[in-house]
Amino acid sequence: MYNLLFLTILYMLPAPRVMANSPETEADYLIRITQFVTWSPQFFSTMASPLEICIFGNAQFQNLFEKIAVGRQVESRAIVVRQEANIYKLNTCHVIYIDESQEQQLTRILTILKNRSVLTVSTIPNFIDSGGTIGFTYQNNKLLFEINQLVAKMKGLPISSKLLRQSVRVIDK
Repeated sequence: MYNLLFLTILYMLPAPRVMANSPETEADYLIRITQFVTWSPQFFSTMASPLEICIFGNAQFQNLFEKIAVGRQVESRAIVVRQEANIYKLNTCHVIYIDESQEQQLTRILTILKNRSVLTVSTIPNFIDSGGTIGFTYQNNKLLFEINQLVAKMKGLPISSKLLRQSVRVIDK
């Protein structure tokens, strides 16, 4: 029953008309997943502050993410997407999509963000094993995700059990 409810919620927004293994699908899933994270008011400067999604590593993704985020909200907050090239400014973001082009810097990025309440998402292989929060992976041309629940809890970002049940792998011990 919960699986059906999750799928209904996840897919109630219009699905992108693209191939499963595409940046559009990743952007759409990332924005949908933010709805299954509890965002503490202390993470925002005001009640009207938007949820900021930062793209680190691939500038072309910014326009794509912005297009998909138009009109969407998370907990009554607008979603703002921005490209961030400065690794030290990432800590002002709520969600960071780390492009695969940044794989060589991954340890450094995650170390800088270690004590920050930032949801990190990437398609970098073994992302959650490296300390990332949500890793996208493809199997049979289908986008799936893995969750590092330990990292999410450490960062004060509770993830809904509905989302955890849909994950292909969860690190929780």
